[in-house]
Amino acid sequence: MPVAYAITYNAMPCHCSVPVLLHQGVLYRGMELVCDPQLRWPQSFQAVLIYAPAAADLLDPASWHASAPAGFDSAAMLPSWMPGPVNSGGFLEGNAVALPSGRVGLLLRCRVYDAQGRTYTLQHACLFHLEPPPAGGRQYADPALLSGEAVGGAAGPTAGQLPGGRAAHASASSQPGAMEAQQAQQAQHRHLAAAKPSDEAQLSQPQPQPPLLDSAADVTMKTAGASAGPLRLNWQGFVEMPGGGNKFTARFDPSTRLYLALTNPSIDRYGANSDARNILALVYSKDLLSWRVAATLLVPNDGLPWDDSLWRTAYQYPDWIVDGPDLLVAIRTAWGGAASFHDNNWLTFKRVADYRSLLPAATAVAAAAA
Repeated sequence: MPVAYAITYNAMPCHCSVPVLLHQGVLYRGMELVCDPQLRWPQSFQAVLIYAPAAADLLDPASWHASAPAGFDSAAMLPSWMPGPVNSGGFLEGNAVALPSGRVGLLLRCRVYDAQGRTYTLQHACLFHLEPPPAGGRQYADPALLSGEAVGGAAGPTAGQLPGGRAAHASASSQPGAMEAQQAQQAQHRHLAAAKPSDEAQLSQPQPQPPLLDSAADVTMKTAGASAGPLRLNWQGFVEMPGGGNKFTARFDPSTRLYLALTNPSIDRYGANSDARNILALVYSKDLLSWRVAATLLVPNDGLPWDDSLWRTAYQYPDWIVDGPDLLVAIRTAWGGAASFHDNNWLTFKRVADYRSLLPAATAVAAAAA
């Protein structure tokens, strides 16, 4: 019997826009499945891709289909360089992307915490490939993963606890000496993520493949009532991406033949506020597996001392489009008097003029692909 579950999508106000991908006549969008009523962050959130034929009635629920949800499983997903044991992990705010192979993938933010609330994934994103269900395979995800009990191989925190998350940061900033204690506790992990590369064996090199879904008929045939179950998200691994642990928007740019994203590189990730978002950078990749910083676009300029700006300045949740030679960017901004870096007091707009001039590899990549 198939596992029954109710899909409650993460549609909270803090869940900003994610890209809608049009590929081979099919629309794709990343979502999250909230898999338990306690709403524990981040382990309650599992990754899902929804999709529908572009020519269908998109207001008709029957037009839409969802992949099987993918929850974080530390036994299968934790790379060798990341310390254990892991207390909690979850996926957030996925970007549907067209893969170099011609298929579709999901590049997304992943937060992994240990029992002390330390996280090691602020400079990494996670990558899934959308694939057919295994022959004769399970119709839905593991029931234990759906309940959140198997996350990290152990029970997560009790309801209301946010290990290393927003509530923890907010309380740390208001308690005398808490900031210094947090910094001392994390000092031994200062260079951990930067010094140890991702496991290359976990990442599959792209190979040309036929489209998985290339028509409205294909969507119907391969999803509605298929005995093998819905399409699945196949784990590829952690991807080195500056700022990949915070919300970002990634898209393929045909003019440069590069994947582009705007991120918060978390340069103070093991200092006063490991979740700081007061730097906005343009990053790029030719294959989704290796990302580099092209330019720093925004830095704190609201007159606050650096240590204060870590907690009260942010250029976060950026979304962008290409407008001729420029990028147009909308930014959730905490600036000039915000209560915290997380709780913004502005919505700002930025034009990045002649963005292609900031991409040193663009010419070489385009020439090599021609």
